[in-house]
Amino acid sequence: MTRRRAAAVLAGAALVAGACSLPPVELEGQKPLALRSTITSANGSRLARLFKENRGLTSINDVPRLMIDAVLAAEDARFFSHDGYDVRSIVRAALVNWRTGDVAQGGSTITQQYVKNTFFREPGQTFARKARELRLAVEVEHRYSKREILERYLNTVYFGDGAYGIRAAAETFFGHGVERLSLTNSALLAAVIKSPASYDPRDHPRLARERRDYVLGRMADLSFVSTDRAARAQRRPLGAIAQPPPWITQQPYFVEAVKRELLEDPRLGATPLERERALWKGGLHIRSTLQPELQKAAQVATESVLTEPGDPEIALIAIRPSNGEIVAMVGGRDWSESQVNLALGVEGGGSGRQPGSSFKPIVAAT
Repeated sequence: MTRRRAAAVLAGAALVAGACSLPPVELEGQKPLALRSTITSANGSRLARLFKENRGLTSINDVPRLMIDAVLAAEDARFFSHDGYDVRSIVRAALVNWRTGDVAQGGSTITQQYVKNTFFREPGQTFARKARELRLAVEVEHRYSKREILERYLNTVYFGDGAYGIRAAAETFFGHGVERLSLTNSALLAAVIKSPASYDPRDHPRLARERRDYVLGRMADLSFVSTDRAARAQRRPLGAIAQPPPWITQQPYFVEAVKRELLEDPRLGATPLERERALWKGGLHIRSTLQPELQKAAQVATESVLTEPGDPEIALIAIRPSNGEIVAMVGGRDWSESQVNLALGVEGGGSGRQPGSSFKPIVAAT
């Protein structure tokens, strides 16, 4: 054994020993994942997604086997045989660190990466921190099954372009759900994990392809796929869509009114800060009262009355008399030009304008 390799082995052993000497660590300190919330119409069609981190949870049972195999090939081929850390990877990383004189690599397993993503949000690479990460990884292995760890990892890892977790990544890069990920899709997503900015298929297609093809080769080496199948996949284009799907808010006047009401709702939290977090990070599914067919009729009605550019503004709100539900709302001509909702009063976030004499016939009729 060379002196350099011996030093690397000793450094790796010291890291493992240091981690094992730490007292048991409680896992309850992990912060809840930030999950996107969704606002839908009464029939379930999506009106808006609200998020600080674009993430939706996915069960490991819904992840194709090829996607799991691609991640194992790219990040941790011995995942199912280690106890949270991989001695060989640690020694290899220690050798690199010894040559560079820095803690540039950490030999991180999937479990350690999950720990880093969950417990250590701030960047940093010190011996003490790596030891603590390793100790936490051991605790995670004792607490959860391998499939549970994989599920948690795939829901936390960052894939680039604002996509956190495998569900958002599939939508962002391919425009479809996790269950439709092909071999080439899976290899590309696994490829970008190492460095999402460097291997972004839109910004750096050549580097992304090289990394994807490496992952496909590793999958063949590990007998996850045949050599022929990997070679055929390497000849295929990256397949990423040109731009991430725009998360366009439908019916923005109505959606803004819903958001304002929710931020005043004590069921979402006792304080404004708690309600804000619940709305933007709580993974809520909010089914509103908006009826799409009535909303379409309301828009047609308002657009057909005042058609010229210089015409006055117009607004419309339709309420179900039996229960007060708002089933249609037109807050103005164009949201991009004015975000003032003319259909609501000041308390509802609108202009506060009075309907005036135009409402007198309705009063007389009732």
